[in-house]
Amino acid sequence: MLIGLSVLSWAVADVLWAIYSIVLHQDPSCVEIISVLYSGTNIFLFLATILYCVFKFQKWDVIQLIVDSIFITVVVIWLLWILLFDKQYSSLGFLSQDSIINTLSIITDVVQLIVISIWYLSIRTGKIPLFFRIISGAVLVFSILDLFYFYSSWKNTYIPNSLLDVGCAGTLLGLAVGSKLFYVQFQTGYHIRKKSNSNIGHLYKGILMSAAPILVVIFKGFNWLDLFFFGVLILSHEIFSSYIQTAVGNKKLLEREQNLNQDLEMRIFERTRDLKQKNDELIYSSEHDQLTGLYNRRYFIFRLDQLVKAAAPNKMVVLLLWNIDRLKGINDTYGQSVGDKLIAGLAQRVKNLTEEKDALARLGGDEFVLALEGVFEKEAVESYAKRIIDDFGRPIKIGQYTFHITVGMGISMYPLCALDAETLINNADIAMRYVKDIGTKGRMSFYNDIDAVIKRKRVVAGYLKKADFSQELSVHYQPQFCISDMSLVGMEALLRWNCPALGAVTASEFIPIAEEENLIIPIGNWVIDKAISQISEWNHAYKTNLKMGINISPKQLDQSDVLEIMNACIRFYNAEVSWIDIEITEGIAIDNDDKAARIRRFFQDQGISISIDDFGTGYSSLGYLNMLSFDRLKIAKPLIDRIAIDETSVKIVCSIIRLAKSLGIETIAEGVEAKEQFDMLLDFGCDQIQGFYLGKPLPPESFQRAFLENGSF
Repeated sequence: MLIGLSVLSWAVADVLWAIYSIVLHQDPSCVEIISVLYSGTNIFLFLATILYCVFKFQKWDVIQLIVDSIFITVVVIWLLWILLFDKQYSSLGFLSQDSIINTLSIITDVVQLIVISIWYLSIRTGKIPLFFRIISGAVLVFSILDLFYFYSSWKNTYIPNSLLDVGCAGTLLGLAVGSKLFYVQFQTGYHIRKKSNSNIGHLYKGILMSAAPILVVIFKGFNWLDLFFFGVLILSHEIFSSYIQTAVGNKKLLEREQNLNQDLEMRIFERTRDLKQKNDELIYSSEHDQLTGLYNRRYFIFRLDQLVKAAAPNKMVVLLLWNIDRLKGINDTYGQSVGDKLIAGLAQRVKNLTEEKDALARLGGDEFVLALEGVFEKEAVESYAKRIIDDFGRPIKIGQYTFHITVGMGISMYPLCALDAETLINNADIAMRYVKDIGTKGRMSFYNDIDAVIKRKRVVAGYLKKADFSQELSVHYQPQFCISDMSLVGMEALLRWNCPALGAVTASEFIPIAEEENLIIPIGNWVIDKAISQISEWNHAYKTNLKMGINISPKQLDQSDVLEIMNACIRFYNAEVSWIDIEITEGIAIDNDDKAARIRRFFQDQGISISIDDFGTGYSSLGYLNMLSFDRLKIAKPLIDRIAIDETSVKIVCSIIRLAKSLGIETIAEGVEAKEQFDMLLDFGCDQIQGFYLGKPLPPESFQRAFLENGSF
């Protein structure tokens, strides 16, 4: 910018000179503004030179720069003293021009000569770019010509429009060409390189100072005193420079040695650091689960043992242990990698809920455990456990798949439930298994609460063993409708137990107990008999072909005589096999596909249809539909409950219905309790519905009055 301003200043001065001389016919040399503008060129070039040197010289060796500056300055000044002043003090009047501006211009010319000479002659390493050679050369020549101009003016020998003026204009052109070349070569900006020009090195330019005595001989003739003086200066400069360069070289050798030592120390440090890092990685690997980054089983037991032993008398150690429901189904259907990503994502969720002092681990497979140390109320522990269960229950997206996860959790506390780490884990596991056994997903159980539950369980089991089926058991029937015309298509047989001592006991409570006590087989056979008897009575009486849905437990299916018992009932009550629909849980269909295929052949070969109950509670169901080819899917109530509020559930239900239709399988929605659900299922193309919206489970007499006698079928 400064160089550009110098050229501009000269150009404006020239234009004004021409106007005053040619147009106005006045003497331009008397116009002060023109003199100022011409001097502006010197000032701007002087500022550009100083600015560059301030930036450049601060990176050079200071001692060498001082020595070079002293000797080169003396040489340049002595040369000017001889050539311009003839070594006559009377000639110093040359510096006292007719104006301060001209005197200032002479001083800037001299300084530029000295500075450029110092810069150029001090460079010992690095290459000077072409654009800078042109610019620095043009500035040097301009300063010389400008000094010659003032010298001629002082001697009254200056001739306007002579070669001197042409030379000055040529130097300005050189500045323009150099500047343009800079922008051509460095379009994105010029950056000083690390290995740019330096005054340290072996490229010696001091010999160029010998040009000074040569110029003296050429212009002033031979003078041995002048030559001797220049020789002493040049020789002294070389001696001092040689000493400095040697010292600098020794310093660099020392720095290089120090750098080598530092490099060796750094390598030793890095090697030690790498060894420590690898050792830390080995320790980390031995203590953490590779997939989730949580503690592994071995290290968790060690940490838990420490927590138990260090627990203060007023402190507790709470252990929460849970596992993921139906993870095997996910792995079988979507692949192990999806299952691994699911576990890792869920682990990160629970990790975000814990503090650094808490011990969180993956015990293996789908099982997690968390140990908390402190003072806790049971309600606080229950609230914290619920947060974990709810967080796991939020939909989680893995790739293109979205999963709704449920877990069962067991909780044990030191010293309330156990006095050592191993027993604490075992008790939490027992509590978790209890939650799994009762089949309630997304729930928790405290180990110390199980005693009461077990006592209740024993009482219920005792009364169930002594129950008089004909007096205490009953079957209620829930209607099933065709969704398109609201016609009755069948019903589901639902078992009820009214114990004289306990009162009404829910099926969710006594059926699992019946499974464990192997009472489900006689109870199930009793239900088969009652259901087939009832459907035969109704279909014969009302000339209908309604279907009776009968739930069959896994243990019944393991009995070889279940089909014989069913066929015997069908024959005895003169029923049709097409009136019977066997309902099996989704778990039976998914957990063992060979067993599911045998079940299908077992009943369908006899003409008995099969429905998969609670479909959609697992994660691999859709992948099995084509292989298993059951007759009807009963879409689980939890999915139906959410279709009015959850877009994901809508997509799942739609997908189930569409896939089932493509495979020729009927669909029936369970638990329809609202008109909004009914309307949505109708739009989805669901075939049948069942739920409180159209009919609750009723005893036989009430069912007959409500749905058969009025001819709704």
